[in-house]
Amino acid sequence: MRGLWKWRFFLFLFCFGAASLQAAKRPNSSTAATLSYEEARHLLSRTCFGVNVRQILSWTKLTREQAVERLLQQLRRPQLISPPSWSKEPYPDFASISKKPLKQRMAFQRKIQKMRVDIKLWWYRQMCQTSTPFAERMVLFWHNHFTSEMRKMWWPLWMYQQNQLFRRHLSKNFRSLLLAICKDPAMVVYLDSRNNRKGRPNENFARELLELFTLGEGNYSEADIKEAARAFTGYTLNYKKGTFYFYPKHHDWGIKKFMGRAGYFSGEDIVQILLENPRLSEFITEKLWKEFISPVPHPEEVKRLARLWRKHNYELIPYLRAFFLSKYFWLPKNRNNLVKSPVEFLVGFVRSFELPVRNPRILLHYGRMLGQDILDPPNVKGWPQGLEWINTTSLILRVQFLRTYFQLRAVEVRRVYYCNLNCPTCNRRRQKQRIEFKRRFAEQNRRILALFQLSPKPTISQIARLRKTLVPTRDISRFPTSVGALDMIYRFLLTPDYQLK
Repeated sequence: MRGLWKWRFFLFLFCFGAASLQAAKRPNSSTAATLSYEEARHLLSRTCFGVNVRQILSWTKLTREQAVERLLQQLRRPQLISPPSWSKEPYPDFASISKKPLKQRMAFQRKIQKMRVDIKLWWYRQMCQTSTPFAERMVLFWHNHFTSEMRKMWWPLWMYQQNQLFRRHLSKNFRSLLLAICKDPAMVVYLDSRNNRKGRPNENFARELLELFTLGEGNYSEADIKEAARAFTGYTLNYKKGTFYFYPKHHDWGIKKFMGRAGYFSGEDIVQILLENPRLSEFITEKLWKEFISPVPHPEEVKRLARLWRKHNYELIPYLRAFFLSKYFWLPKNRNNLVKSPVEFLVGFVRSFELPVRNPRILLHYGRMLGQDILDPPNVKGWPQGLEWINTTSLILRVQFLRTYFQLRAVEVRRVYYCNLNCPTCNRRRQKQRIEFKRRFAEQNRRILALFQLSPKPTISQIARLRKTLVPTRDISRFPTSVGALDMIYRFLLTPDYQLK
C-alpha cells in the first residue's frame, strides 16, 4: 500500500513539472497574438517613415515579438545607398590652399559649399530610398542627441563621417558609441575640444557631455564640469590628416576629483564613471520615450528599462527589444499623441506613396523652412519636440507642400527648351512632353491605388481602412463618400490629424 502511494506521489510530481514547463514555454498572450491593423500601423508610424495599407497588412502577420525582431534586424544590417563620389576624398592641405590666387581659393570655397549641400541631399535620398527606415530613424535620433553643426565645419566630410559613425554603432554598445563620439572630429571641432589644453581647459565639451549627452541638467556640479574638462585635455586634431589625435603634452596628468572619486582620470575614465551612474540610463530612456512613446514618460517603467539596460552592460539590441515590447508602447492612449518632425513629415509622405526622389532639394528646402535643416541643428540642444513644431506658419507650409507635391505626384519630365511658339519641331517636342507627363502621372496614380488597396471609386470599408491608415483620430462622418479615391486621400492629407504619428 505504501508503495502505491509512493508511485502516485511521483506521478503527481511528474505531471506538475510537465505542466509548469509548458506554462513557462507558453508565450504571453499579449505578444503571442498577431498584430491588429491598428497595432501594426502604430509600430510602423513610430519607428519608420510613413505607412501605407500594403505595408501595414504585411506586418499584421507577425506577433509583437516577431515585429520588433524584424525592426532590430534593420539595425544589424542597415542598407546604404551609393555615397557621394567625394566621400573618400583626402583631407585638403589648407595651408597651401590659403597661398593660392584668389580665383582658386574662391573655387575651393564653392566646392566646400557644394559638399555641404550634397551631404544633406544624400541623407534625404538615403532616408527616402532605404529598405531599412528604422535604422535611419535611429541615426536621426542620435544626430539630434549628439549634436554637431555643419556650418561650423571647415571640412564638411566630418559630418558625413559622423553620420556613418552613428550607423556603425546602431546595434552595438552605448559605451563604445559614447567613447567614439568623444573622439569624433566633428564633435572635437563643434564643442572646441581642440582648444582644451592643460592650464587652459575649455569646458564646452565637458559641460554638454554631462548636461545633454549623459546625465541631464542638475545631476552634476560645476566642479564636476571643471574636472571632466581637465580629463579631456589633449583631445585635438591631426591638422595634416583631419583625424582625431591625442596630444600628450597638452593633457593634464594630475589628480582629478570627479563625482566623489579621485584619481589620475583620462577621458575614458570619465566616460566609465558616467556609465556607472544610474541616471545616465534613465536620462537616455526618457529621451527615447519622448521620441517613440509619449510626451510624458512613466517614471517606474523608465527605471525598469534603465535597470535592464545596465544589466545588459549598455548593449543596445536587448535594450531596444525590451523598450519596444514594453506594454506602455502599445497602450491605445499612447497612439497618435506625438507630432511629426519636419523630416518625419517630408520623408514619411514620400515613402508612404513611394514617390520618386529625383530632386531632394525640394525636401531640403521645405525642411529648412519648417525649422529642421538636417545636419545643422539650431544649437547644441538640438531640435525641439512635440507641439513646438506646430504653429500657424509651419502648418500653412506643411499644407502647401502637400498640395504641391501630391497634386504633381512628384512627376518630372526632362525639360525641353523651345526656340519659339511657331516652330514645328518645338511643337512636336512640346506635344511629346505632354504625353509623357500624362503617362507618368497615370502610372503614379495606379501605384498609389495599389499601395492603399483602393478602387477608383472606393467602398465604405476601403474608406474606413484609409482613415485608419492616414488619420486614425479623424471623424470622417461629414466627409463626402462619393468622391474618387485620390480625392479622398488628398482630403485626408490636408487635415491637421495627418501631422500626428
